Amino acid sequence: MNLDSQAARGSEVEPEGERRVNARIVLLPGDGIGPDVTAAAIEVMQACESRHGLSLSFEEFPVGAGEYLRSGDPFPQWVNGRLGNYDAILLGAM
Repeated sequence: MNLDSQAARGSEVEPEGERRVNARIVLLPGDGIGPDVTAAAIEVMQACESRHGLSLSFEEFPVGAGEYLRSGDPFPQWVNGRLGNYDAILLGAM
């Protein structure tokens, strides 16, 4: 995520003059090591929230082999259609 561009379009000026960055992040953990890597990345981002003036929200969608076995499509069209509603995409492994 490019914090400078995100800050330019989604920040609010705090009374102390600090920028507050609000970002909606979609999570696509995928398969294999993907869910573990994604979980670790979320922990890091959450630790950065208060230290760096971030406000992050996350929503997870199913993709990958597990989704293929469930629905026959590893990257459902409904997931693809919703990605534009987010500021960033965190993709694990597929």
